[in-house]
Amino acid sequence: MTVKADAWQGLMDTAYDKWQDHREWSHRQLLMNLDAAERKAVILGNFHYQTCNGGLQQWVENGYACSGPDLLTILEEMDTENSRRVAGIVRTVLGYVDLSQENRGCGGNYWTQEWSGPDEDEEVPACFAEVDRLTDEYYSFYDEFVVEVEQYLI
Repeated sequence: MTVKADAWQGLMDTAYDKWQDHREWSHRQLLMNLDAAERKAVILGNFHYQTCNGGLQQWVENGYACSGPDLLTILEEMDTENSRRVAGIVRTVLGYVDLSQENRGCGGNYWTQEWSGPDEDEEVPACFAEVDRLTDEYYSFYDEFVVEVEQYLI
């Protein structure tokens, strides 16, 4: 099967063009106003691009882990070797996240352990070592996962 390499990004571009037309929407409102394929592409893309840019910690701290339960549903629907690996990583990370919060974007404290941020003189939460380890695990196989996502979205 030939995989169209830009399907995922194309769906995300279409979704974010809609957001430009409705700047008053929150991230959750954006997701609710997308068709199913666009919504899946955005949720998967938020996870992948945030994690590749700054690790799983960035995915959480920029508020995208608030969509973690939706991500798990998508990963379970994909049902591939690597989507199952990602789901395991996501489940572990979500165990450290306060999912009762709305995505407020970057700068919110979404962790269940109290932490004032990197500018304070306090220890980072103990879970960060595990989150860093899981980030490295994702980095070890994400190239294969990207191919699976492209196949899933076309």
